[in-house]
Amino acid sequence: FGEAPISYRDLYIPRPNLMNAESTFYLMELIPQLNEKNDISILEIGSGYGEFCRQILKHSSLEVSSYDLVDLPKNLLFAEKYLSKVFSQSMNIKTRISDNHSRNNDGADIKFFLPHEVPKLRKYDLIINTYSCQEMEPKTASAYFKFIEMSLNDGGYFYSINSPIKWS
Repeated sequence: FGEAPISYRDLYIPRPNLMNAESTFYLMELIPQLNEKNDISILEIGSGYGEFCRQILKHSSLEVSSYDLVDLPKNLLFAEKYLSKVFSQSMNIKTRISDNHSRNNDGADIKFFLPHEVPKLRKYDLIINTYSCQEMEPKTASAYFKFIEMSLNDGGYFYSINSPIKWS
């Protein structure tokens, strides 16, 4: 919003897409053991509009069985609309705004949760937080870190890219 996309010849890449592509690349480089797992369960805290989810499901080699997203209501609404649109034919999507849930395809199950629903979530192989922890109040971030510690499967990973200070 307000930033011009990066352009190269006839291609225009929005900066968030580029940042998420880079984050996906580093995830695969830093945790290559994830490629050895089947049926990976992922939770993304602070998912924004869902672009990092799209990048992982579309461009990584991970065998993802479920991808849960947590964010504030307005952001989650955008994520539901965006991911429902880009994955309408290839993933099992269950949203609060529409029911595109279909068991007729082999894609990952994608589900959306609000912050107050976090305590009832299950354990995960990978928990992701990118560019949102620095936006949280310290008490909220601390609660998420306690949840993450309790919610990783044995051998699970926490992948975080955050600034040490709040962006203005």
